Amino acid sequence: MEQPGNFWFHDTVSALAYSLAQAHATAPPLPPFQPPYNDLTRFILRQHGRMTDYLRTPMLAATLGFDALASISTGHKFHRLPPLARRRFIEAWKNSNLSFKRDLIRFYESLATLALFDRSRRGDEAEASAPGQNRSFRLLTSAATAEVGADHAGVLTEPRSELRTEIVVVGSGPGGAITACLLAEAGRNVLLIEEGPFYRLESCSPFSREEMEQKYRNGGLTVAMGKTKIAYVEGCCVGGGSEINSGLYHRTPPEILERWRKQFQVDALTEKDMTPHFEACERDLSVSLLPGAAPAASLKLHEGATRLGWK
Repeated sequence: MEQPGNFWFHDTVSALAYSLAQAHATAPPLPPFQPPYNDLTRFILRQHGRMTDYLRTPMLAATLGFDALASISTGHKFHRLPPLARRRFIEAWKNSNLSFKRDLIRFYESLATLALFDRSRRGDEAEASAPGQNRSFRLLTSAATAEVGADHAGVLTEPRSELRTEIVVVGSGPGGAITACLLAEAGRNVLLIEEGPFYRLESCSPFSREEMEQKYRNGGLTVAMGKTKIAYVEGCCVGGGSEINSGLYHRTPPEILERWRKQFQVDALTEKDMTPHFEACERDLSVSLLPGAAPAASLKLHEGATRLGWK
């Protein structure tokens, strides 16, 4: 239930959602794009609630400030303006020389248009969140159903006060999952710990708004504000980053291996020691070079690295 103190924020977000959606809707409006836009407002509010603590409060203050500042030039708060006046005020902030004004509008516009255009690809199906299949190791998650199969694998949500295991692996992403699997296949007693829920593949459509809400850490908002140096997203579910990201493969450079070997006193970490493991990974994953020319995004990365003198 929404707290009374949030009504002002809700009204401002609602006014932004309606104004931004109407600016992107086609005319005459097709069914997926016509109002009401209450679903857009709810989506934006949920995403705000998923923000990290150090961003959530500043975003709240910035949004309320945006609403209040409209009264200086118009005599009314933004959410009380007529549609045309709202649009003019949004455009003024969107084209401002001050970056924080542009960033605020871009944040809301990105979320509003994402929810708007996602209407056409999603139906009214309820989101599913079902327990997963058996694993060859025990899996402790924050939101899954306890389940034990014939091979004594299980998903544990309310474990006993004391758990005994030989090896604990924290994180079920590509690194953690493969590590836990190989150890379990070798006969070790392994507990894999994951903070996020366990979703079946059919729980949502890939590359959809639902997937972003379900599986991305902080709803995918790590790249939402300002000029981020590195654009990245993290998974927060069983499977980790492998559920939401593609990947590039590189062998660890020899100089890095040597530095780790000396700094952390790790045995068998030379290039010669690691080559059989590199080759096994490349074979199992069918790693290969690009079959044709690199895409534009990769070429841009290469150009930037070359200018910086990076290897």
